[in-house]
Amino acid sequence: MKKITLSLLTIAIFAICGCKKESPIPPIASDYEINSWIKINMDQYYLWNTIMPAIQPNASIKPEYYFELLRVKGDRWSYITNDARSLIDELIGTPKSNGIEADFAYLNSSKTKVGVIVLFVYKNSPAERAGVKRGDIITEINNQTLNAQNYTLFFTDSYTATISKYSNEIFTEVKQVQLTSEQLTVSPAVFDTVFETNSKKIGYLVISSFTTIDNFKPSLTSSILNLKNQNINELIIDLRYNRGGSLESVQWLASVLAPSSVSANNTLVSLVYNNIQGAKYTNDDKILKFTTPEIKANINNITFLTANNTASASELLIVGLAPYMNNTTIGDTTYGKYVGSVVLFDQNPIPRHWYAMMPITFKYLNALGFTDFGDGLFPDYALNENIFDLYPLGDINDPVLNLAVANISGVIAKRKAYQAIPQYVLLKTPEMDIKSNLIYDLK
Repeated sequence: MKKITLSLLTIAIFAICGCKKESPIPPIASDYEINSWIKINMDQYYLWNTIMPAIQPNASIKPEYYFELLRVKGDRWSYITNDARSLIDELIGTPKSNGIEADFAYLNSSKTKVGVIVLFVYKNSPAERAGVKRGDIITEINNQTLNAQNYTLFFTDSYTATISKYSNEIFTEVKQVQLTSEQLTVSPAVFDTVFETNSKKIGYLVISSFTTIDNFKPSLTSSILNLKNQNINELIIDLRYNRGGSLESVQWLASVLAPSSVSANNTLVSLVYNNIQGAKYTNDDKILKFTTPEIKANINNITFLTANNTASASELLIVGLAPYMNNTTIGDTTYGKYVGSVVLFDQNPIPRHWYAMMPITFKYLNALGFTDFGDGLFPDYALNENIFDLYPLGDINDPVLNLAVANISGVIAKRKAYQAIPQYVLLKTPEMDIKSNLIYDLK
């Protein structure tokens, strides 16, 4: 595998983000120039370039729509944005955000109301300082009831959020909080703790995303060493809210978690490219191997908690380790993304436009050839969490976590874990889909 060096990543990031706190330079490229840039790069990198629709750049087509026209049928992953700097900030772990990671769900059967379900809040963020907690439900922003048309108010820089409690499709206001976004440096190791039960010491680690390696590695190293120092003999990794990220970071974590019998010569995954990119690499270059990390978890069994938000790099971690160790998955079916991207943007000293795109450029197979799981990875033990009744991270009353601890320790899971949950429908949004990524490089 062609190594992705930190210096290359850093150069690429600061070429576009070096002045991120200043006003952006107005784009000077025409739609035709941007569309030409899209076509040239899609021809070069797109995994399905040989069957891509033969539509030439046209000055009358907006770049977003032109990109959509080029995507092949069935490609639900490739993405374009006109805000390259925010995209890259998100990928490297320094987003401009109020610190809330959330899902969006319809709050009534008629689908006229939408709520922001707080999955967790990053430490030292505006949301944490405002007292927002996991399980809070935002029903109004600036006194406007949220729906499928105005939910994007959540992504604005400053607003008053109304937090409500739920009971039988009735939402009663609890409080209002002021939320303002700021540039954050987030830790993807959101939470860790240890459970002791029935002679088992079970480590529990929540990973929010696979940010680029120089953000990801220090955060995870600290958490894993903390768990090791408590002499754990089992490990639960919570990937329910992890939508993906950097290929280099998941390679490092897989190497940390793999048993000592797995060497740097073993295949984590193989990568399949298009005809142009594939010709640039030898067969060995197309194999992503385990590395020799500075630390090892020394765990033989891992339980992964999964949900529909478990995507891309998270799925690769599960699939890549499967041939080498005992893995158990508990929760819901994963997103189903066995493909990855590069991030493409204008790298002129003075960018002519602020578009960035992530076309699918490769798919991956594990050491046993397993791939093409477009319907997601089905859990060994299926159990959906009730998003209207979320427990704090690490609370043993969380039904999915409770079942995982019970399964490991051989005790009976709490009865509540098997109770029926209210019916709800998630609102699928492009803002959340963009987080479901697996990034190979920044070009």
